[in-house]
Amino acid sequence: QFASNDLRLAIGRSNGDIEIWNPKYNWTHELTLPGSRGRSIEGLCWSTTKDEPSPRLFSIGGSTYITEWDLTTGKPIINYDCNAGVIWSIDVNEDGDKVQPLLSIFREDQAH
Repeated sequence: QFASNDLRLAIGRSNGDIEIWNPKYNWTHELTLPGSRGRSIEGLCWSTTKDEPSPRLFSIGGSTYITEWDLTTGKPIINYDCNAGVIWSIDVNEDGDKVQPLLSIFREDQAH
């Protein structure tokens, strides 16, 4: 009962599924986003901006792609290809004046 109405936890699974949990009422499982064949979830991040009514979810998974998810349909909105090495980590640089989030990534080819 102490959690915000918008607070959610996203959990990535090795089979590529993403589970969405709500901590407000004793950790309720709300949704499972089905994974793609042969892809695991290695990283997740949420993004919120002043102009967005609900948070946006991004995932990475042992590839060169960042996926943005539609939490209403349970399907990917878009897959962004970074056209380089495998992405190891992802985070959001929040800027209160920007409508679009700025995603920070660390790629395999940057590990030197």
